[in-house]
Amino acid sequence: MNTLRNALIGFVLITSTAFAGQGTVVNFHGRVHLADPTVGTGSLVLTIEGQNPEVVPVSANGAFRVFVPDGRKAALSFSSPGHLTKTVLVETTNASRSTKGLGKDRKVEFDVMLSKSASDRGPGDEHLVGLIRFLNGSGLLKVIYDPAPVAFRSGTELIAKN
Repeated sequence: MNTLRNALIGFVLITSTAFAGQGTVVNFHGRVHLADPTVGTGSLVLTIEGQNPEVVPVSANGAFRVFVPDGRKAALSFSSPGHLTKTVLVETTNASRSTKGLGKDRKVEFDVMLSKSASDRGPGDEHLVGLIRFLNGSGLLKVIYDPAPVAFRSGTELIAKN
């Protein structure tokens, strides 16, 4: 337990340091909930446009936290054995373009519920379930949820299409 906590704290410190010189960042955080909690915890892969995907630690209670630099697109792919992989596309292009939020970091909290996977689904099936973007000049969010998920193969492919 302490090892996981220390790894998460280390990741947050490293990520915060890495983005410190890049202006504002958007802090996406929340919890991953599993339909079958007996399989353990979920996992998260963060793909920021122009960078390689990286695995982000998820705590034993499902808590996650990622930082995306202002002005970038990213795919957050949540998965767990026996569950469908769900991906949320985030776009931070207009995150700090408001008079109220100029120069301030943004925080967005949301939870993800992973449904049990049908046995006929193969590994690697990912489904886009939502899009989070900031509206230009307002600092407000636009959240799109799709109850009929769109299948795709990777976060990099998704970012390139949107």
